[in-house]
Amino acid sequence: TGAARLAVNDAPFDPSVHLPTAATAARVKHTPPANVDVVVVGAGLGGLMTAVRLAQSGRRVAVLDAHYVAGGCATMFSRGAGENRYAFDIGLHYVGGCGPGGRVPAVLDEVGVSVDWRPLDPDGFDELIFPDFRFRVPANEELYRERLIALFPKEKAGIDRYMRVCREVRVLGRHNAPKGLGLAWEALTKGRLAAANKGATLGAFLDSCTKDPKLRAVIAGQNGDYGLAPSRVSLMLHCGLVNHYFDGAYYPR
Repeated sequence: TGAARLAVNDAPFDPSVHLPTAATAARVKHTPPANVDVVVVGAGLGGLMTAVRLAQSGRRVAVLDAHYVAGGCATMFSRGAGENRYAFDIGLHYVGGCGPGGRVPAVLDEVGVSVDWRPLDPDGFDELIFPDFRFRVPANEELYRERLIALFPKEKAGIDRYMRVCREVRVLGRHNAPKGLGLAWEALTKGRLAAANKGATLGAFLDSCTKDPKLRAVIAGQNGDYGLAPSRVSLMLHCGLVNHYFDGAYYPR
């Protein structure tokens, strides 16, 4: 984290000092304390957040990891020397929910971490490239629908069915959604399509929307974010991811 702050605040950028991979030889030689209240195994984002919250509550915490850089899938490695040195991300691509009032900055603020989030192009943070056409994925639900219909005008009914289930998942999955009977009532009145397909895969649901292979490919085009084929991925997970980025895609500076 200290290295990341330097990279944001200081100029010029010096990879040997500012990259999170700097000084790893020194870090890996840290001696674990003899007595702690809690041992967290795994220094990924979840382990780090758990550890810092425990430390803030007064616990003495040790975090152990097999790697020599903390951060899990949010770490990087570098190759090359001098001006030809490049940094490569392990798993981070883009992050949603980072705009003003977003949940990610709010959670980080609670543990005293400030990150400069830069928005990716809202008109097309992803571009899907096919042999005969391209599709730019915008950070806007209505614009996304309009672009799908413009490209596949004969599939409007199926597109609207797909957009409906995305909206219903968004409503039912919001962080302040009611619980118990309240959630059941919302599912009945505002989320009947999502509730009826809660156990479906994306591929199975698309069977009820369209047979057009190109439209199906566009809708499933962001599957690299979760790494599963439409025949295997949960419809709920897919819709949750799509909704996540309708509010914008960001990357930490």
